[in-house]
Amino acid sequence: MSWKHPERAIISGHSLTDGAYPDQLALIMAGPSDRLQVDAHNIAGSTIATRMERGLKAQLSRPGGRYDIMLVTEQHTLLGNIVWSDTIGQLRQAQDAFITGNPDGRSFLFTSWLAIDDLTDPGRWIAVEEAMAPLWRCAASRVNRSLASDGRKDRLEVIPTAAGLAWLVRQATGPEGVPGLTMPSTAETLRQLFTDDVHPTPVASWFVALLTHAFISSRPAPTHRPTSVSIKLDLRLRDLARQFVQLEKNASSATPEQCRDHLIHTALPIYLAYQRDTQWQKDGKRAAYAKWIRHSIEWSIKFRLSDPLSSDLPL
Repeated sequence: MSWKHPERAIISGHSLTDGAYPDQLALIMAGPSDRLQVDAHNIAGSTIATRMERGLKAQLSRPGGRYDIMLVTEQHTLLGNIVWSDTIGQLRQAQDAFITGNPDGRSFLFTSWLAIDDLTDPGRWIAVEEAMAPLWRCAASRVNRSLASDGRKDRLEVIPTAAGLAWLVRQATGPEGVPGLTMPSTAETLRQLFTDDVHPTPVASWFVALLTHAFISSRPAPTHRPTSVSIKLDLRLRDLARQFVQLEKNASSATPEQCRDHLIHTALPIYLAYQRDTQWQKDGKRAAYAKWIRHSIEWSIKFRLSDPLSSDLPL
């Protein structure tokens, strides 16, 4: 599939793909003689299904509305949305609409991250993001198998931004630290990267934009940088982005059976326990534990009987 010098991109997401990110993506993707127009279709807290209903499908497939790049993400509660919001089916529909608009376009699944449970000790958050990372790739692989079975050559690629941010936090809070990011305390360090417990600062968004460029383009990233990032920190972030991208590109892809095994035996228990102790606590401890027990039983049975990530049934 021929592709170079993209002119137009669309981001379909929510608050994690909003803020500084669209402008920073346009900045890092700009070349000496070409620019990238980035259209943001972000709805706070939205699923892919919600955005498809609110104009994304029409925007992607309209005549003359050709996008060269589509970046699409799901809510950060990926497993819940696979169960309740038909993430896999909605990704396929978005892909179909995008390719209708531009048969030569490239599409990417941007991975979203959960809120950090403890800003003084992000170890558990890093662990849950590491456990969830393969499932985002498995979701894209499931869509790609359906495309291949239909005789199509287009594919949905993955930009592992959630895993990248978790890796960056591990480096910044580790023994060696990251000059320009690491502060006297862990909480202060995380304030360099997050405005609260989940939304990225311009510095974190720039790291995400650097990752995005690396997975989209084979060309070296241009030297442009946002004014919110110093020259020294920009150089350090570029080096860290290159390290992470190399780690990801060396990783082997999972088979459907490996996806199913990882989901049931690793990701599901880690994810549900994390939600129990964070998001679900707003309803009280007793309700949180009741939901955890119910979902642990019901989802385990559901994914064993009919796993949407490893299935090869038509979408």
